[in-house]
Amino acid sequence: MTGPVAPRTPPAHAWIAATVIAFVAAAVHAVTNRGEILHGLSDESLLVPLARKAWNPQLYAGDAWLSLAEQVFSRTYSFLFGAVLEVADDPVVAMRVLALPFHIVFLAGSYRLVEAVRGRGAALSATIALAMLPSILSLAGHVAAGPLAAGAALPRDLVFALIPWLFIARDAASEAMHGRLARRAALFFALGLLANLHPLTAIHVAALFVLLDVMRPHPGGLRAVGVAVAVAGAAFAVGALPFVAQWLAYPRTPGVVPRELVLWRVGGIGADTPSIWMARIELQLFVVASACVLGRGRPDPARRALRTAALVALVLAALGPVFNMVVAGIQFDRLTRVALWIAALLWAAELPGALRARDRVALALAIALVLTGVHGRTLMRTVAAANRGSIEWVARRIELRVGIAEPVKPDLLPDRPRPGEPSIDAARAAAFLDVCAWFRRLTGPVVPPAWWMPPLVAVPPEDFGAFRAYSGCGAVVTKKEGGFALSFLGGRGNDWFAEYGAAVGAWSATNPIARDVLGKSRGVRWAVLDADQEAPASWTEVHRAPPYRVFRTSAE
Repeated sequence: MTGPVAPRTPPAHAWIAATVIAFVAAAVHAVTNRGEILHGLSDESLLVPLARKAWNPQLYAGDAWLSLAEQVFSRTYSFLFGAVLEVADDPVVAMRVLALPFHIVFLAGSYRLVEAVRGRGAALSATIALAMLPSILSLAGHVAAGPLAAGAALPRDLVFALIPWLFIARDAASEAMHGRLARRAALFFALGLLANLHPLTAIHVAALFVLLDVMRPHPGGLRAVGVAVAVAGAAFAVGALPFVAQWLAYPRTPGVVPRELVLWRVGGIGADTPSIWMARIELQLFVVASACVLGRGRPDPARRALRTAALVALVLAALGPVFNMVVAGIQFDRLTRVALWIAALLWAAELPGALRARDRVALALAIALVLTGVHGRTLMRTVAAANRGSIEWVARRIELRVGIAEPVKPDLLPDRPRPGEPSIDAARAAAFLDVCAWFRRLTGPVVPPAWWMPPLVAVPPEDFGAFRAYSGCGAVVTKKEGGFALSFLGGRGNDWFAEYGAAVGAWSATNPIARDVLGKSRGVRWAVLDADQEAPASWTEVHRAPPYRVFRTSAE
């Protein structure tokens, strides 16, 4: 990819620098995010209980939606994360512990790539910048745009952390299409193995690599290209066999859910307009363009190859809606993360040369492009009173001219007064954790009697997605399961919405009998209510952590 990787210093320097920077970044992240809990609608809300269940199958008995999720998410990740949870019981701490070695690997690989292009000084500055960039982007409002943040340990993060080394391995196999197919097969077999951890990220990188190879000139012509692509596909499929088998066993049901239901719960998938899609790649487009401006007039093959990779990643991301029409949910827009990572490396490689050459035009234009990408929404809000970036704003003007309407999320369920998402407010977070701690004590015996079953709890359905992760108990239904149910389970998504709608109706009803009926129909012995909700007369309050109250129900 970047020419033969020949570091100018011993390889140990990359690992030492990456380790020191990763530990500092982890410490800063821990200090500045003390007392945090998992966001109620975040992916961890299902991944944490699945990881616990992988090591203790007795947990979450009777939790039907979590059992379905177990068949959808990566079992490899569940065992890996579950092993860490056995040592670091707090989910946030466990995430940080799991993320640290992967963060080191990510930074070390990035160091090696820049070192081969520009030397040790640029490599060190790039590594520091990569560690800081996610926090800077987060402060600017681009929460999920960064390359890899300290503490990021979702399945997609762990695969993304290995991308620098995949680029290095691809460079070693760059001549494979001219005869050395074994190396190429090994590279795509490794990508297939990573698909067992997070299939989408592995598929995205594999598609990027294939497209970059196809774009190169090949003495063997189309036949050589076809053979190489076939070898890559076969090797990837072999490596991904365990997840393929899991995928084929998914408990789908015939039919689809209504579009308005998907739009209400999942948002962008299958309902994007061009302007919405451009909003997802605008930041990366400006930053990649600025990196190309800094490197103008320097036709170095290695840097040119990196620029090509970043631009191809953006093209694939921009064509995301087209790919989604062929394979629903393929989400190629996530390649923007790869593009931004490459752009950060290019900045480190190109900036010293631009400074030495005193290329004021390039420096000014590059900085202007970056500021436009990072603060474009703020600038356009000042100029046009619209919360859009400049390219998104232009795309929206065109849509209005041709009559394309933005999708509007339907209001499908009654709203109700409630405390709200626990992780937003420190006091609510403390109350939420107190409730979860009470339920953890309830599951106390290390060797429970044979009749003991982990509690299944009816909780506030909108805001308690993280309840399973912190309590160790199952939940009847929450809003969180809707993402995977609507995305993966076909017509079964309608079943989820029916159950979720029933829970919302019971929790919003003025008559407490509705809550008693729900409890008895699901056989739950425990329930959590908000402060202002009236409990059925047959329920007994057993714990209070304002604004939440825990009850023993009348179900037997």
